Amino acid sequence: LEGNTGKFVGDQARKIRKKGGELIIATQSVDFLDNVDPLIANSLLRNADTKILIGLGEESSALESARKFLSLTNQDIEIVKSLQSDKSKPYRENFIKLGGVPYVLRLEVSKYNAQLYSTDEKSTDKKAEYKKRAKGDIHQAIEQIIEDES
Repeated sequence: LEGNTGKFVGDQARKIRKKGGELIIATQSVDFLDNVDPLIANSLLRNADTKILIGLGEESSALESARKFLSLTNQDIEIVKSLQSDKSKPYRENFIKLGGVPYVLRLEVSKYNAQLYSTDEKSTDKKAEYKKRAKGDIHQAIEQIIEDES
């Protein structure tokens, strides 16, 4: 969010709030705010009643950045540290703060959707291989991957 882009986003955030809308910040890292004009960053954060942290983990520098930029309390940080992110489980937990109230959102994704939307290289290569075998039918390819992995 450098230069005119940051100013544009900041202006839009104020307009959204003025019209009764809500700004939501969802991020894996607040580091993108390091290079944003402080006035714009403050405008974004001040106008965002909903803050969502996805896969932040327990890295202390990431937690400190989140605390600083998103005005998280010690209790909020403890909740973030307790989130489950075990890749072997069918769900991920994420932190959401609505207004001043913290919540944990457990997101469970079906095996089909996990395969369909996965972008890791191994999964992407496997989908391409199976799709070729299924004559371009991605649905059939994913169903076969799931069956083979069961």
